[in-house]
Amino acid sequence: MCSAETGMVECAGLFLSNNMHPIKDYAHLVGHLDGFNADLIEEHLGLYAGYVKKYNEINERLGSVERVGNYSYAEHSELIRRRSVAWNGTKLHELYFDNLTEGGMELGSGLKIALERNFGSVNAWKDDLKACANATPGWVILAQQIDDGTLQHYVVYEHQNNYPAEVRVILALDCWEHAFAKQYGTNKGAYLNAFFENLHGEELERRLG
Repeated sequence: MCSAETGMVECAGLFLSNNMHPIKDYAHLVGHLDGFNADLIEEHLGLYAGYVKKYNEINERLGSVERVGNYSYAEHSELIRRRSVAWNGTKLHELYFDNLTEGGMELGSGLKIALERNFGSVNAWKDDLKACANATPGWVILAQQIDDGTLQHYVVYEHQNNYPAEVRVILALDCWEHAFAKQYGTNKGAYLNAFFENLHGEELERRLG
């Protein structure tokens, strides 16, 4: 049994916040990104919403299952294992949609300097990002190392595998087929060009530490 008290929920001795993660509204992007058909973005947003719902569902179910772990199988174990999938699927999509804007915005001076310092030039950075994107069905992130501030690319498989620790995500690029195949088929290069055309440079600058 669960009981609500002072903004928290108590379930079988477990205390969980009753605040569910909200689905962010990205309707302003639909039909307003050159190179992205409206139905492509709408379907992509529906997939994002699914990750949010599953993340909330997992947290809700964790409040009622017995806290018993087993490598082969236990309900608690599987929920914990899959929570990182739902959470990263949620946050990576939010980072992705947040770093897109109608018509694009030029990269800020701080990010340009950082890219030149770490990749040699802005064009070299773009080439490296494209090379990473062509290597994975998953995600590519431009990340800033927390300890020394350097910028590096990471290839993330699914949503949770190879995810680096102690980094600040500056850019997220969705390389799953659902992000482009309906419109571009296997032409990932055309998708990447459209991505760069709509890149929100001001948002990337804001994320830079």
